[in-house]
Amino acid sequence: MSKELAPQSSDAPAWEHDASVPTRPSWRHVEIRLRQEIEKGRFAVGEQIPTEVELVQVFQASRYAVRRALTNLQKEGIIRIEQGRGTFVHENFLVSYRLGERPRFTNVLLENQITPGQEILRIARIGAPAHVARSFDIPEGEPVVYMESLGYANGQVVKHDTNYFPLPRFEAIEPTLRTASSVTAALTAHGVDDYLRKTTSIVGRLPSPAEARLLRQLPANPIFEITRLDIDKADRPVLFGVTVFSCERVRLTLER
Repeated sequence: MSKELAPQSSDAPAWEHDASVPTRPSWRHVEIRLRQEIEKGRFAVGEQIPTEVELVQVFQASRYAVRRALTNLQKEGIIRIEQGRGTFVHENFLVSYRLGERPRFTNVLLENQITPGQEILRIARIGAPAHVARSFDIPEGEPVVYMESLGYANGQVVKHDTNYFPLPRFEAIEPTLRTASSVTAALTAHGVDDYLRKTTSIVGRLPSPAEARLLRQLPANPIFEITRLDIDKADRPVLFGVTVFSCERVRLTLER
């Protein structure tokens, strides 16, 4: 039996009424609302969601709109539709992270009412590895600020970050990184009010034993590795990073 939902109205707090929504919402509106409810934990992983008929009543939408919304969510791997049984939240889904010009993982979580968290593992000054030095256009071994951390969503580990910051530009950033709520907040405190993604490389692979332990997953389950270079509006590098995401908990999508 799927979880009951009240029709959209002012007395249904989990599915708030939106006065800007037309009386017959489009399939895109239904898809967005369902995605939001799944991402903020209204429906748990593996849980059955309301039937097509129930969703028609909840959203006051056409059957076509509901059916198309469900079809799109299934294509994205967010839900699975089992004929004769119902529709369920896909077991391997937690966060949908859209990669664009300004990807901000913490903002994505907050927008979807998911509680972000950060655990700093290490902050130090190290000699720049060759790949970092090339991105910063500095000699290999030149000092940079290194930060290693874990990222959480609703208390569950979803990513492992290694970030590098160029010197002398970020000479005083180390204490800020320890206290700021995110890397973006730390950069803002040091004069970087906006930054853009210049390059992004994505690789799917199996984790190392150490990565599997950090992400608290089985070594046989794959991960995404994202290598990126972020720049400010003057085209100066502000951050080189490598992020490893658990494929079990994060779905990546690309924005044009």
